[in-house]
Amino acid sequence: MKKKSVLPSSTKGRLIFYFGTTVTLVVFLIVAVFSRGMYRTLISENDRLIKAHTHLINYFNINDFLSYAIPSGVTTLMTEVESYGFALGAEGVKIFLDQVDPCPIKMFVLVPPMISLSPATKSLMISKEQLAGLFEDPRVIGLGESFWQGAILTRDNRVLDLMAETQRIGKSVQGHAAGAFDRKLAAYVATGVE
Repeated sequence: MKKKSVLPSSTKGRLIFYFGTTVTLVVFLIVAVFSRGMYRTLISENDRLIKAHTHLINYFNINDFLSYAIPSGVTTLMTEVESYGFALGAEGVKIFLDQVDPCPIKMFVLVPPMISLSPATKSLMISKEQLAGLFEDPRVIGLGESFWQGAILTRDNRVLDLMAETQRIGKSVQGHAAGAFDRKLAAYVATGVE
């Protein structure tokens, strides 16, 4: 006879991130992104498009991208700037912000957590202190895709520290959980990624 599980009515409107035979406690999390109002809508008040997740600089020259985006109705863009981070560290994020300052649309930035196996990037890794400094710019809205492997499958707590600092300041921590299952996914979600 199979056991039947009935979820209590208090779980309505919540997401179940893990339910397995080896876990005795099921964690229910409310998606905080919408309640904070950070990504409440993908359409702005004047019916223009907000592009909520891009890696703009990896694929396009900014001016070339804007020459197509603006006529199509894009008024706001959120992008992670990992290519600037890996090339120049925290200074690269500042340079990108300077470059997009005169843009005719709103540009918001996610600071790259800079997860890499390469020791060549170690000197460019963004520190907690640098992250806090970057967050002083109102266009910097959170920490970019903090891949689960770099957050929970390492002895180095640098990415977890960045995630905690981001949450302490009240900014968004973007997640990337592709390939994470069962306990790994549960552990990753427990870090507070959105």
